[in-house]
Amino acid sequence: MNLRQQKKAKAKKPAIGGPLVPRVRQLLQPKEFRIEETGMPQESLAALVVHEYRSRKTSLTPESVPLKDLIVLFSSSGTNLWRLRKKMVDSGTGQPLEAMRRIYRHVESMWDAFGESGIKIQDHDGEAVPEGGIYALNVIAFQPTAGLQRQQVIETIKPTIYYNERMIQRGEVIVGTPALAEP
Repeated sequence: MNLRQQKKAKAKKPAIGGPLVPRVRQLLQPKEFRIEETGMPQESLAALVVHEYRSRKTSLTPESVPLKDLIVLFSSSGTNLWRLRKKMVDSGTGQPLEAMRRIYRHVESMWDAFGESGIKIQDHDGEAVPEGGIYALNVIAFQPTAGLQRQQVIETIKPTIYYNERMIQRGEVIVGTPALAEP
């Protein structure tokens, strides 16, 4: 094979990182979330996935991961961990539900690992809202609520997440307002 034929043979091979990457990413998703594409046989795509995984696994260094990707990872993982923990705990007592006791210790272990890594996840339920001041949360809605004397958070939609004392995700809340007395 001469040099010209070798160049043609190389040009025909699919390039990693080219138009095949979106297809590979689809295979990395759960089946119910994949978008079907036609054209390339599944075997070739599977081989590409294995190659991509191996190359990422060996070449991944802390310097090669963009900070933006880490922030997105921390904030989405922290939000989902917070939601999971919240569903496993009795809101009145703060203790894990009986059916969740065995699993809860693993969630608590992850929570502690986040804390040790400098990630703080803050729930805002019950917090008083400052009168006329700047509130550092995204207020999704104001809801008149009986029994309130002043504005306070009645539901946290997303927690505020800090990494080394710097906010990486602003909390989203629903604020309860004192209900007007009916005449």
